[in-house]
Amino acid sequence: MSVIRRLYSAIVLYNFFSINKLTGEIKVNSALSYQMASVIVLTIRAVDMNAVENVHEQYDEVEITFFVKPYMNKNPVFTNAGWSTDGDSSTLIVKVDEETPIGTELVQLKAIDVLTNESLYDFKAVTAVPRQIAMDYAGKVILTERLDYETLEDKTLTFQVKVTTEDGERSTNITIVIEVQDINDNSPEFEYPIYRTSLVESSPKGTVVLSVRANDKDLPTSQNGIVRYHLGGENSNLFTVDHISGEIKVSGHGVIDREKTTILRLMVFASDTPQGGPHQKMTSVPVHIDVKDINDNAPEFDSSAYIAVVLENVVPETSVLNVSAHDPDEGSAGLVHYKLIDEQQLQGLFYINPTNGQIKTSKRLTGKGRSDPYEMKIRAEDNGEPGMFTDVKLSLYISDIIENDGVPTFVHPTADEIAYVSENASIGSLVFRALATDPDDPNTLEGTIHYSFLEETKDSLVFSIDSETGLITTTSILDRETQDKYTLVLVARDLGSVPQQSTKVFNVIITDVDDNKPVFNRSIEEKPLMMEVEEESPHGTLVGSLAAHDPDIGDNALIDYIITDGNEGNVFYLNSSNNVAEIRISGEIDRESVSEYVLTIKCFKHKTKAYNLHKSYNKQDPSERQVVIKILDIDDNLPKFIDENLTLGVRVSVPLDTLVATIQATDVDSLAEQITYHITNLTYAHRQESPKEIKSWPFFLDQISGQIRTTSSMTSYSEGYFNIVVAAINSDVPGRHSNTTIKVFIIKDRGLLKFVFTRPPNIVGHYIKKFKEDVEKSLGIPQASLNLYDTQFYSKNDGSLDFSSTGSCFQLVGPNNYNPKDTISLLEDPSNHELKNVYKQYEVKNIERCSPKQVKSAVTWVQISVLGIAMFIGIVSIFSICLLCCSYKKWKRLR
Repeated sequence: MSVIRRLYSAIVLYNFFSINKLTGEIKVNSALSYQMASVIVLTIRAVDMNAVENVHEQYDEVEITFFVKPYMNKNPVFTNAGWSTDGDSSTLIVKVDEETPIGTELVQLKAIDVLTNESLYDFKAVTAVPRQIAMDYAGKVILTERLDYETLEDKTLTFQVKVTTEDGERSTNITIVIEVQDINDNSPEFEYPIYRTSLVESSPKGTVVLSVRANDKDLPTSQNGIVRYHLGGENSNLFTVDHISGEIKVSGHGVIDREKTTILRLMVFASDTPQGGPHQKMTSVPVHIDVKDINDNAPEFDSSAYIAVVLENVVPETSVLNVSAHDPDEGSAGLVHYKLIDEQQLQGLFYINPTNGQIKTSKRLTGKGRSDPYEMKIRAEDNGEPGMFTDVKLSLYISDIIENDGVPTFVHPTADEIAYVSENASIGSLVFRALATDPDDPNTLEGTIHYSFLEETKDSLVFSIDSETGLITTTSILDRETQDKYTLVLVARDLGSVPQQSTKVFNVIITDVDDNKPVFNRSIEEKPLMMEVEEESPHGTLVGSLAAHDPDIGDNALIDYIITDGNEGNVFYLNSSNNVAEIRISGEIDRESVSEYVLTIKCFKHKTKAYNLHKSYNKQDPSERQVVIKILDIDDNLPKFIDENLTLGVRVSVPLDTLVATIQATDVDSLAEQITYHITNLTYAHRQESPKEIKSWPFFLDQISGQIRTTSSMTSYSEGYFNIVVAAINSDVPGRHSNTTIKVFIIKDRGLLKFVFTRPPNIVGHYIKKFKEDVEKSLGIPQASLNLYDTQFYSKNDGSLDFSSTGSCFQLVGPNNYNPKDTISLLEDPSNHELKNVYKQYEVKNIERCSPKQVKSAVTWVQISVLGIAMFIGIVSIFSICLLCCSYKKWKRLR
């Protein structure tokens, strides 16, 4: 028969026991509690699973009784916080950051004997201690080797420790598990210190420029090892970067033009910890992009149209006109060659030098003379791939030869003569005098010359020419910035019946007058120009540059700059060159003092005298530009303790784990790491003895909170003092930390005095700290400190409490040891009126001992009388006993 056993009970005990359904074996599932149940009765049912008839009746039951015995653990107990127990094993988990300084105390093991409640100090390693750490007999576990999370194969360091009682009879084991925590201790590192590449100008949006890559030694499985990219710098708007891959592409937000900028500069920033925060680290690398030229500019003639005049009877190879064109492209794309097109009726009569643009006759022009001009085009073409060209119109007049063969000839202007006139010349100003001669008799019509312009053109309408004198004057206001050159075709014609004439192409150049102010190319509501520079940058460091524009030319277009606002302390100066203003550092920059500067920079004529103006930014004035300079933070400040070199006291009767003091330090750097606190030295001195180092420190410092607590009794240190040197550290760089010394006096209550205030503690507590400072100031003793220990209801000598008054025990410490008598002499000095005023202000009515002095009681006559009676009774009792003994012996003999 196959039998399966099942477990039942009046109390649901499934969590405490289990039974094997096949073998019937009963096991304890979890810890039993004697207080919960000392007797447990279980009902076991065996069921016949193969029954066919009366299935529900095929079973049997039996009761099993368990007696739970009380258990008392007499073994030592570890008292460290953060440990857990599981059955017979105990585990203490300690978390430590990688790169923790060598020598750092990881944990101080603590244990007590449960029978005596005394602390134990006999700790031994049961298993091998990992090489990175060490433990002494007192249970102090310190770091001996560098911990690098990224190179550690096992992120957990484990070993077992045994603590033994003083009698050596009882011991307890504990497993120490040190979990190494990953921190962001590595900055991203680019593969190259600088990236250089080239890019063809006018590249379209999306063109891949290059890919940058930065590696972070932190593990990529954590946020600390994930790298993201972004751009900065003066040309960063022209490009985008893939935040994950680091691939840089053309953004399409501007035109890449080699003729404007030959080298594009930008910065690529790589940062880890994508979610940001104070532990994020960032690295930058410069990227220089050489812009390669393409043939994107067509040649440009120096005139929009040309007019030339040639006589019909000139010989071949006669020069007719010189043209010129310029192409700003580099190399072969900038070389220009010329040719004539659309010659029509003049086909083959003229040719142009393809290199210098000189047009000459190739044949005689007989029969080609007429009054209307011939039209053709001149083409200037570069050698780029593909080539680009520009065509310009040429109007060519061929003069007909008739019987009046005395042809006027221009004396002025000569072939290379040019007239210059100022752009501020008034209407009617003299420009030039044309002069021509005629070989015919000047007293005849054939020898009389009149002057005119060949035709009314846009250029000729600006001038007039006197027909008789040849004087050329202005008829309109000139503006060089609108047009700086005018081309006139002068005609010298005689008055013969069949007139002869000559023409001359004449250029008038408009000279510049300083009639424009320099301005910045910005809109009224345009945001300030943003720049960045690291704090503590040396003198002369370039922050950035900006440029204004002046439409004038030459010396009239030279621009200078001045800072008119925002340069407090003259931290910056301007260096002007080629009309560009460079902002450079001239003073000390400290981000913790000023994190951002808003400068107003004004441009003005170079020859204008600069005044040291101080005026705020006016967005309506285009000669002003606002620049915001953001100061980037670097770790240049040490941690600073809020309270330096404390002096305080601790009572000799203070219990264990009592808070002695809380030290705090701050670091004004925005990117500073978290500050941790470490005791670097601890010495003890008894009274006037020299301080000495001690093996077992009676104090514990929490590295994060800065709390100093007691770890042992202070009885053996009575009437002495400790010097505790504490370091505040938030940097891995050796020596970058701050120290403070805390002097702790161990005192007895009989060595304390008490201030008695006439106000209750809830009022005194509000001003007790200010009272302490005023008393110290009134005493005028350098380095003297008044330590106040409590503020309670005043306890009278008879033990009763005065709820309307306050008693505050204190001790005066300083360079000398002050006993209570010396302290009272100083605090009740009748000549110290300032101190008396302090007592009056804070309502101090008395200074007395904190513990009342024990005085022997006098013996009274009543006490003497009682003592005499007691002695008399005693003597009488002894006599009566002796008499009774003698009477008994006598009675025995008589009987």
